[in-house]
Amino acid sequence: MLFVADSGAFLKRIDNMVLLADGNVFCKFTEKTWGYSIYNPLTNSRGADFANHEYATNSPSYGKGVLCADKKTIVFPPRNWKQPLIYDSAANTFNITSTWEEEIITVTTNRYLGGTLLPDGRVFFPPYHAKYAAIYNPLDDSVQKITTVFSGGSTPAYNGAYLLPNGKIFLIAGTKAFALLDLGNLVLTEISELTNYKRYIHAVMTVDELLVLFPEPGYNNKCLVYDYASNSLVNSNSIDPSDATCKGVSLLGNGSILALYPTGLWSIKIKNNGSLFEKTKLHLNTELDINSKMIGLLNGNSLIVPEGTGISNIPYIFKPGIDLVPFHPSVYLSPFYNRS
Repeated sequence: MLFVADSGAFLKRIDNMVLLADGNVFCKFTEKTWGYSIYNPLTNSRGADFANHEYATNSPSYGKGVLCADKKTIVFPPRNWKQPLIYDSAANTFNITSTWEEEIITVTTNRYLGGTLLPDGRVFFPPYHAKYAAIYNPLDDSVQKITTVFSGGSTPAYNGAYLLPNGKIFLIAGTKAFALLDLGNLVLTEISELTNYKRYIHAVMTVDELLVLFPEPGYNNKCLVYDYASNSLVNSNSIDPSDATCKGVSLLGNGSILALYPTGLWSIKIKNNGSLFEKTKLHLNTELDINSKMIGLLNGNSLIVPEGTGISNIPYIFKPGIDLVPFHPSVYLSPFYNRS
């Protein structure tokens, strides 16, 4: 069921959310003068806006943040900026200190959209329009360029990366093919089973360790179920083309996947080792901003916040396991609630 989050918490557009180790959510607002804030799900309230930091701009300067192994440092990859942004949540300070080789960031916009935390504490950045993939080490503030990963250049190479349980990096196809990167020898191997599929934006792993991939809007309407253990495509399931713009996914405690679409919230269940794909609409979108973002929370709920360009500026909390009923935001205020 959807509950209204702090009604005054998200009346500003958000371009970045990061789940912190204590369960709070770091929220970076889009416009430079708005700065950033911390949302506390337990009290359903947002802390005071922190002063704008000197590295902010009115464009999305940085990609999606990655919480580091120390559980207090967030690394934001350079999207429309030349260097990563480092946020220390313990000291509540920002810093930019690393020197990246100019050739890594030759392109001027949309260099890296996000990153993936590696087992050794480093952060892997797959190239979107950047010339190379990069691995950033927050311990010594160094960067390593990975020349074996295909460059984005004028077209987007990869929309993201996912760390598999076997230690390999699963690269999510942009215009390049899905691929696996071996971190030991940095060898990149395209996945032949998935060569017919490009432009995917979301990946979530089920409890059975099957990777479910959601398409980028406007390119196809196939959700894929990939078994990394056997390196095989288990299922390619058509979704309603009108619902192809998936805004976020979150794994629920019951093993199903919560998917946010412009038309509402869906529950997706993968059964029979991936061969059965069940999709059920949980909530019609009569309240949600069509450009909302979603993040899963530590307690299994999900926080949905607006970008401010749709029908509503109201944030919501989705609680799985509660029957859906018609509601009005002013009625179902929830000061306390039981990851996108």
